[in-house]
Amino acid sequence: STVGGVDSAYSSALSWLVSLWPLRKPRAGVLILRLDAAGDFFLWLQSGFAEVAAHASTLGRPVVLLARHEWADYARALGAVDEVCALDTGRFRRDPGYRIRWLLTLRRRGFEYVIQPRLARELWMEDWVVLALNARESVGSPVFDPTNLPEPYGRLTARWYTRLLPGMPAISHESFHNSMFAKALCGITATRRALTVRTSPARHPVPGDYFVVAPGAGHPGRRWPADRFAAVIGEILR
Repeated sequence: STVGGVDSAYSSALSWLVSLWPLRKPRAGVLILRLDAAGDFFLWLQSGFAEVAAHASTLGRPVVLLARHEWADYARALGAVDEVCALDTGRFRRDPGYRIRWLLTLRRRGFEYVIQPRLARELWMEDWVVLALNARESVGSPVFDPTNLPEPYGRLTARWYTRLLPGMPAISHESFHNSMFAKALCGITATRRALTVRTSPARHPVPGDYFVVAPGAGHPGRRWPADRFAAVIGEILR
């Protein structure tokens, strides 16, 4: 599936049809959408995750986080929400049958509230879910990353949200956007939280005083040169 063309129109129409699926029980539950890769998820942990989850819990409904399957187990271990659903986003994008099953499953849950805090949202992930759920309240940001969502589509899909948070700054670093989203939603400044990583010494025989370097990015323009990584690593190891 790609943004634009017949496929996007077809898939959007399917999401709209799913939104008409009748609900057999009263609406209940809050769904938080966070479908970006692990790097941006860990940024979110430091810039608004706790505040958004706490706000969702005040709504008096079970709170469900729809997460990418790569980091869903870690999110589940944090215990900040009542349930974590793991979505294979690659399969969701390319497999229409898988996509329809997931959209129907989520629609049948009858979520009353949806919170979508991601800056770099995508038509084929978050926006299709928001459209299909047709919740009483869907909260998002009026700001989006045109790299993932071209301007015309961003303006169109913004109409699928019932509330776009006011006072959001222009496009900025993901962590800053996360913090501003949390503040606009909850009225409080986001705080950093400690990350815990539990490893098995038998499987991971490394000393406790180590650090991790991830010199990659999904988009070529966001990849920092390797020699700069090397320079930073050298400074740390001094």
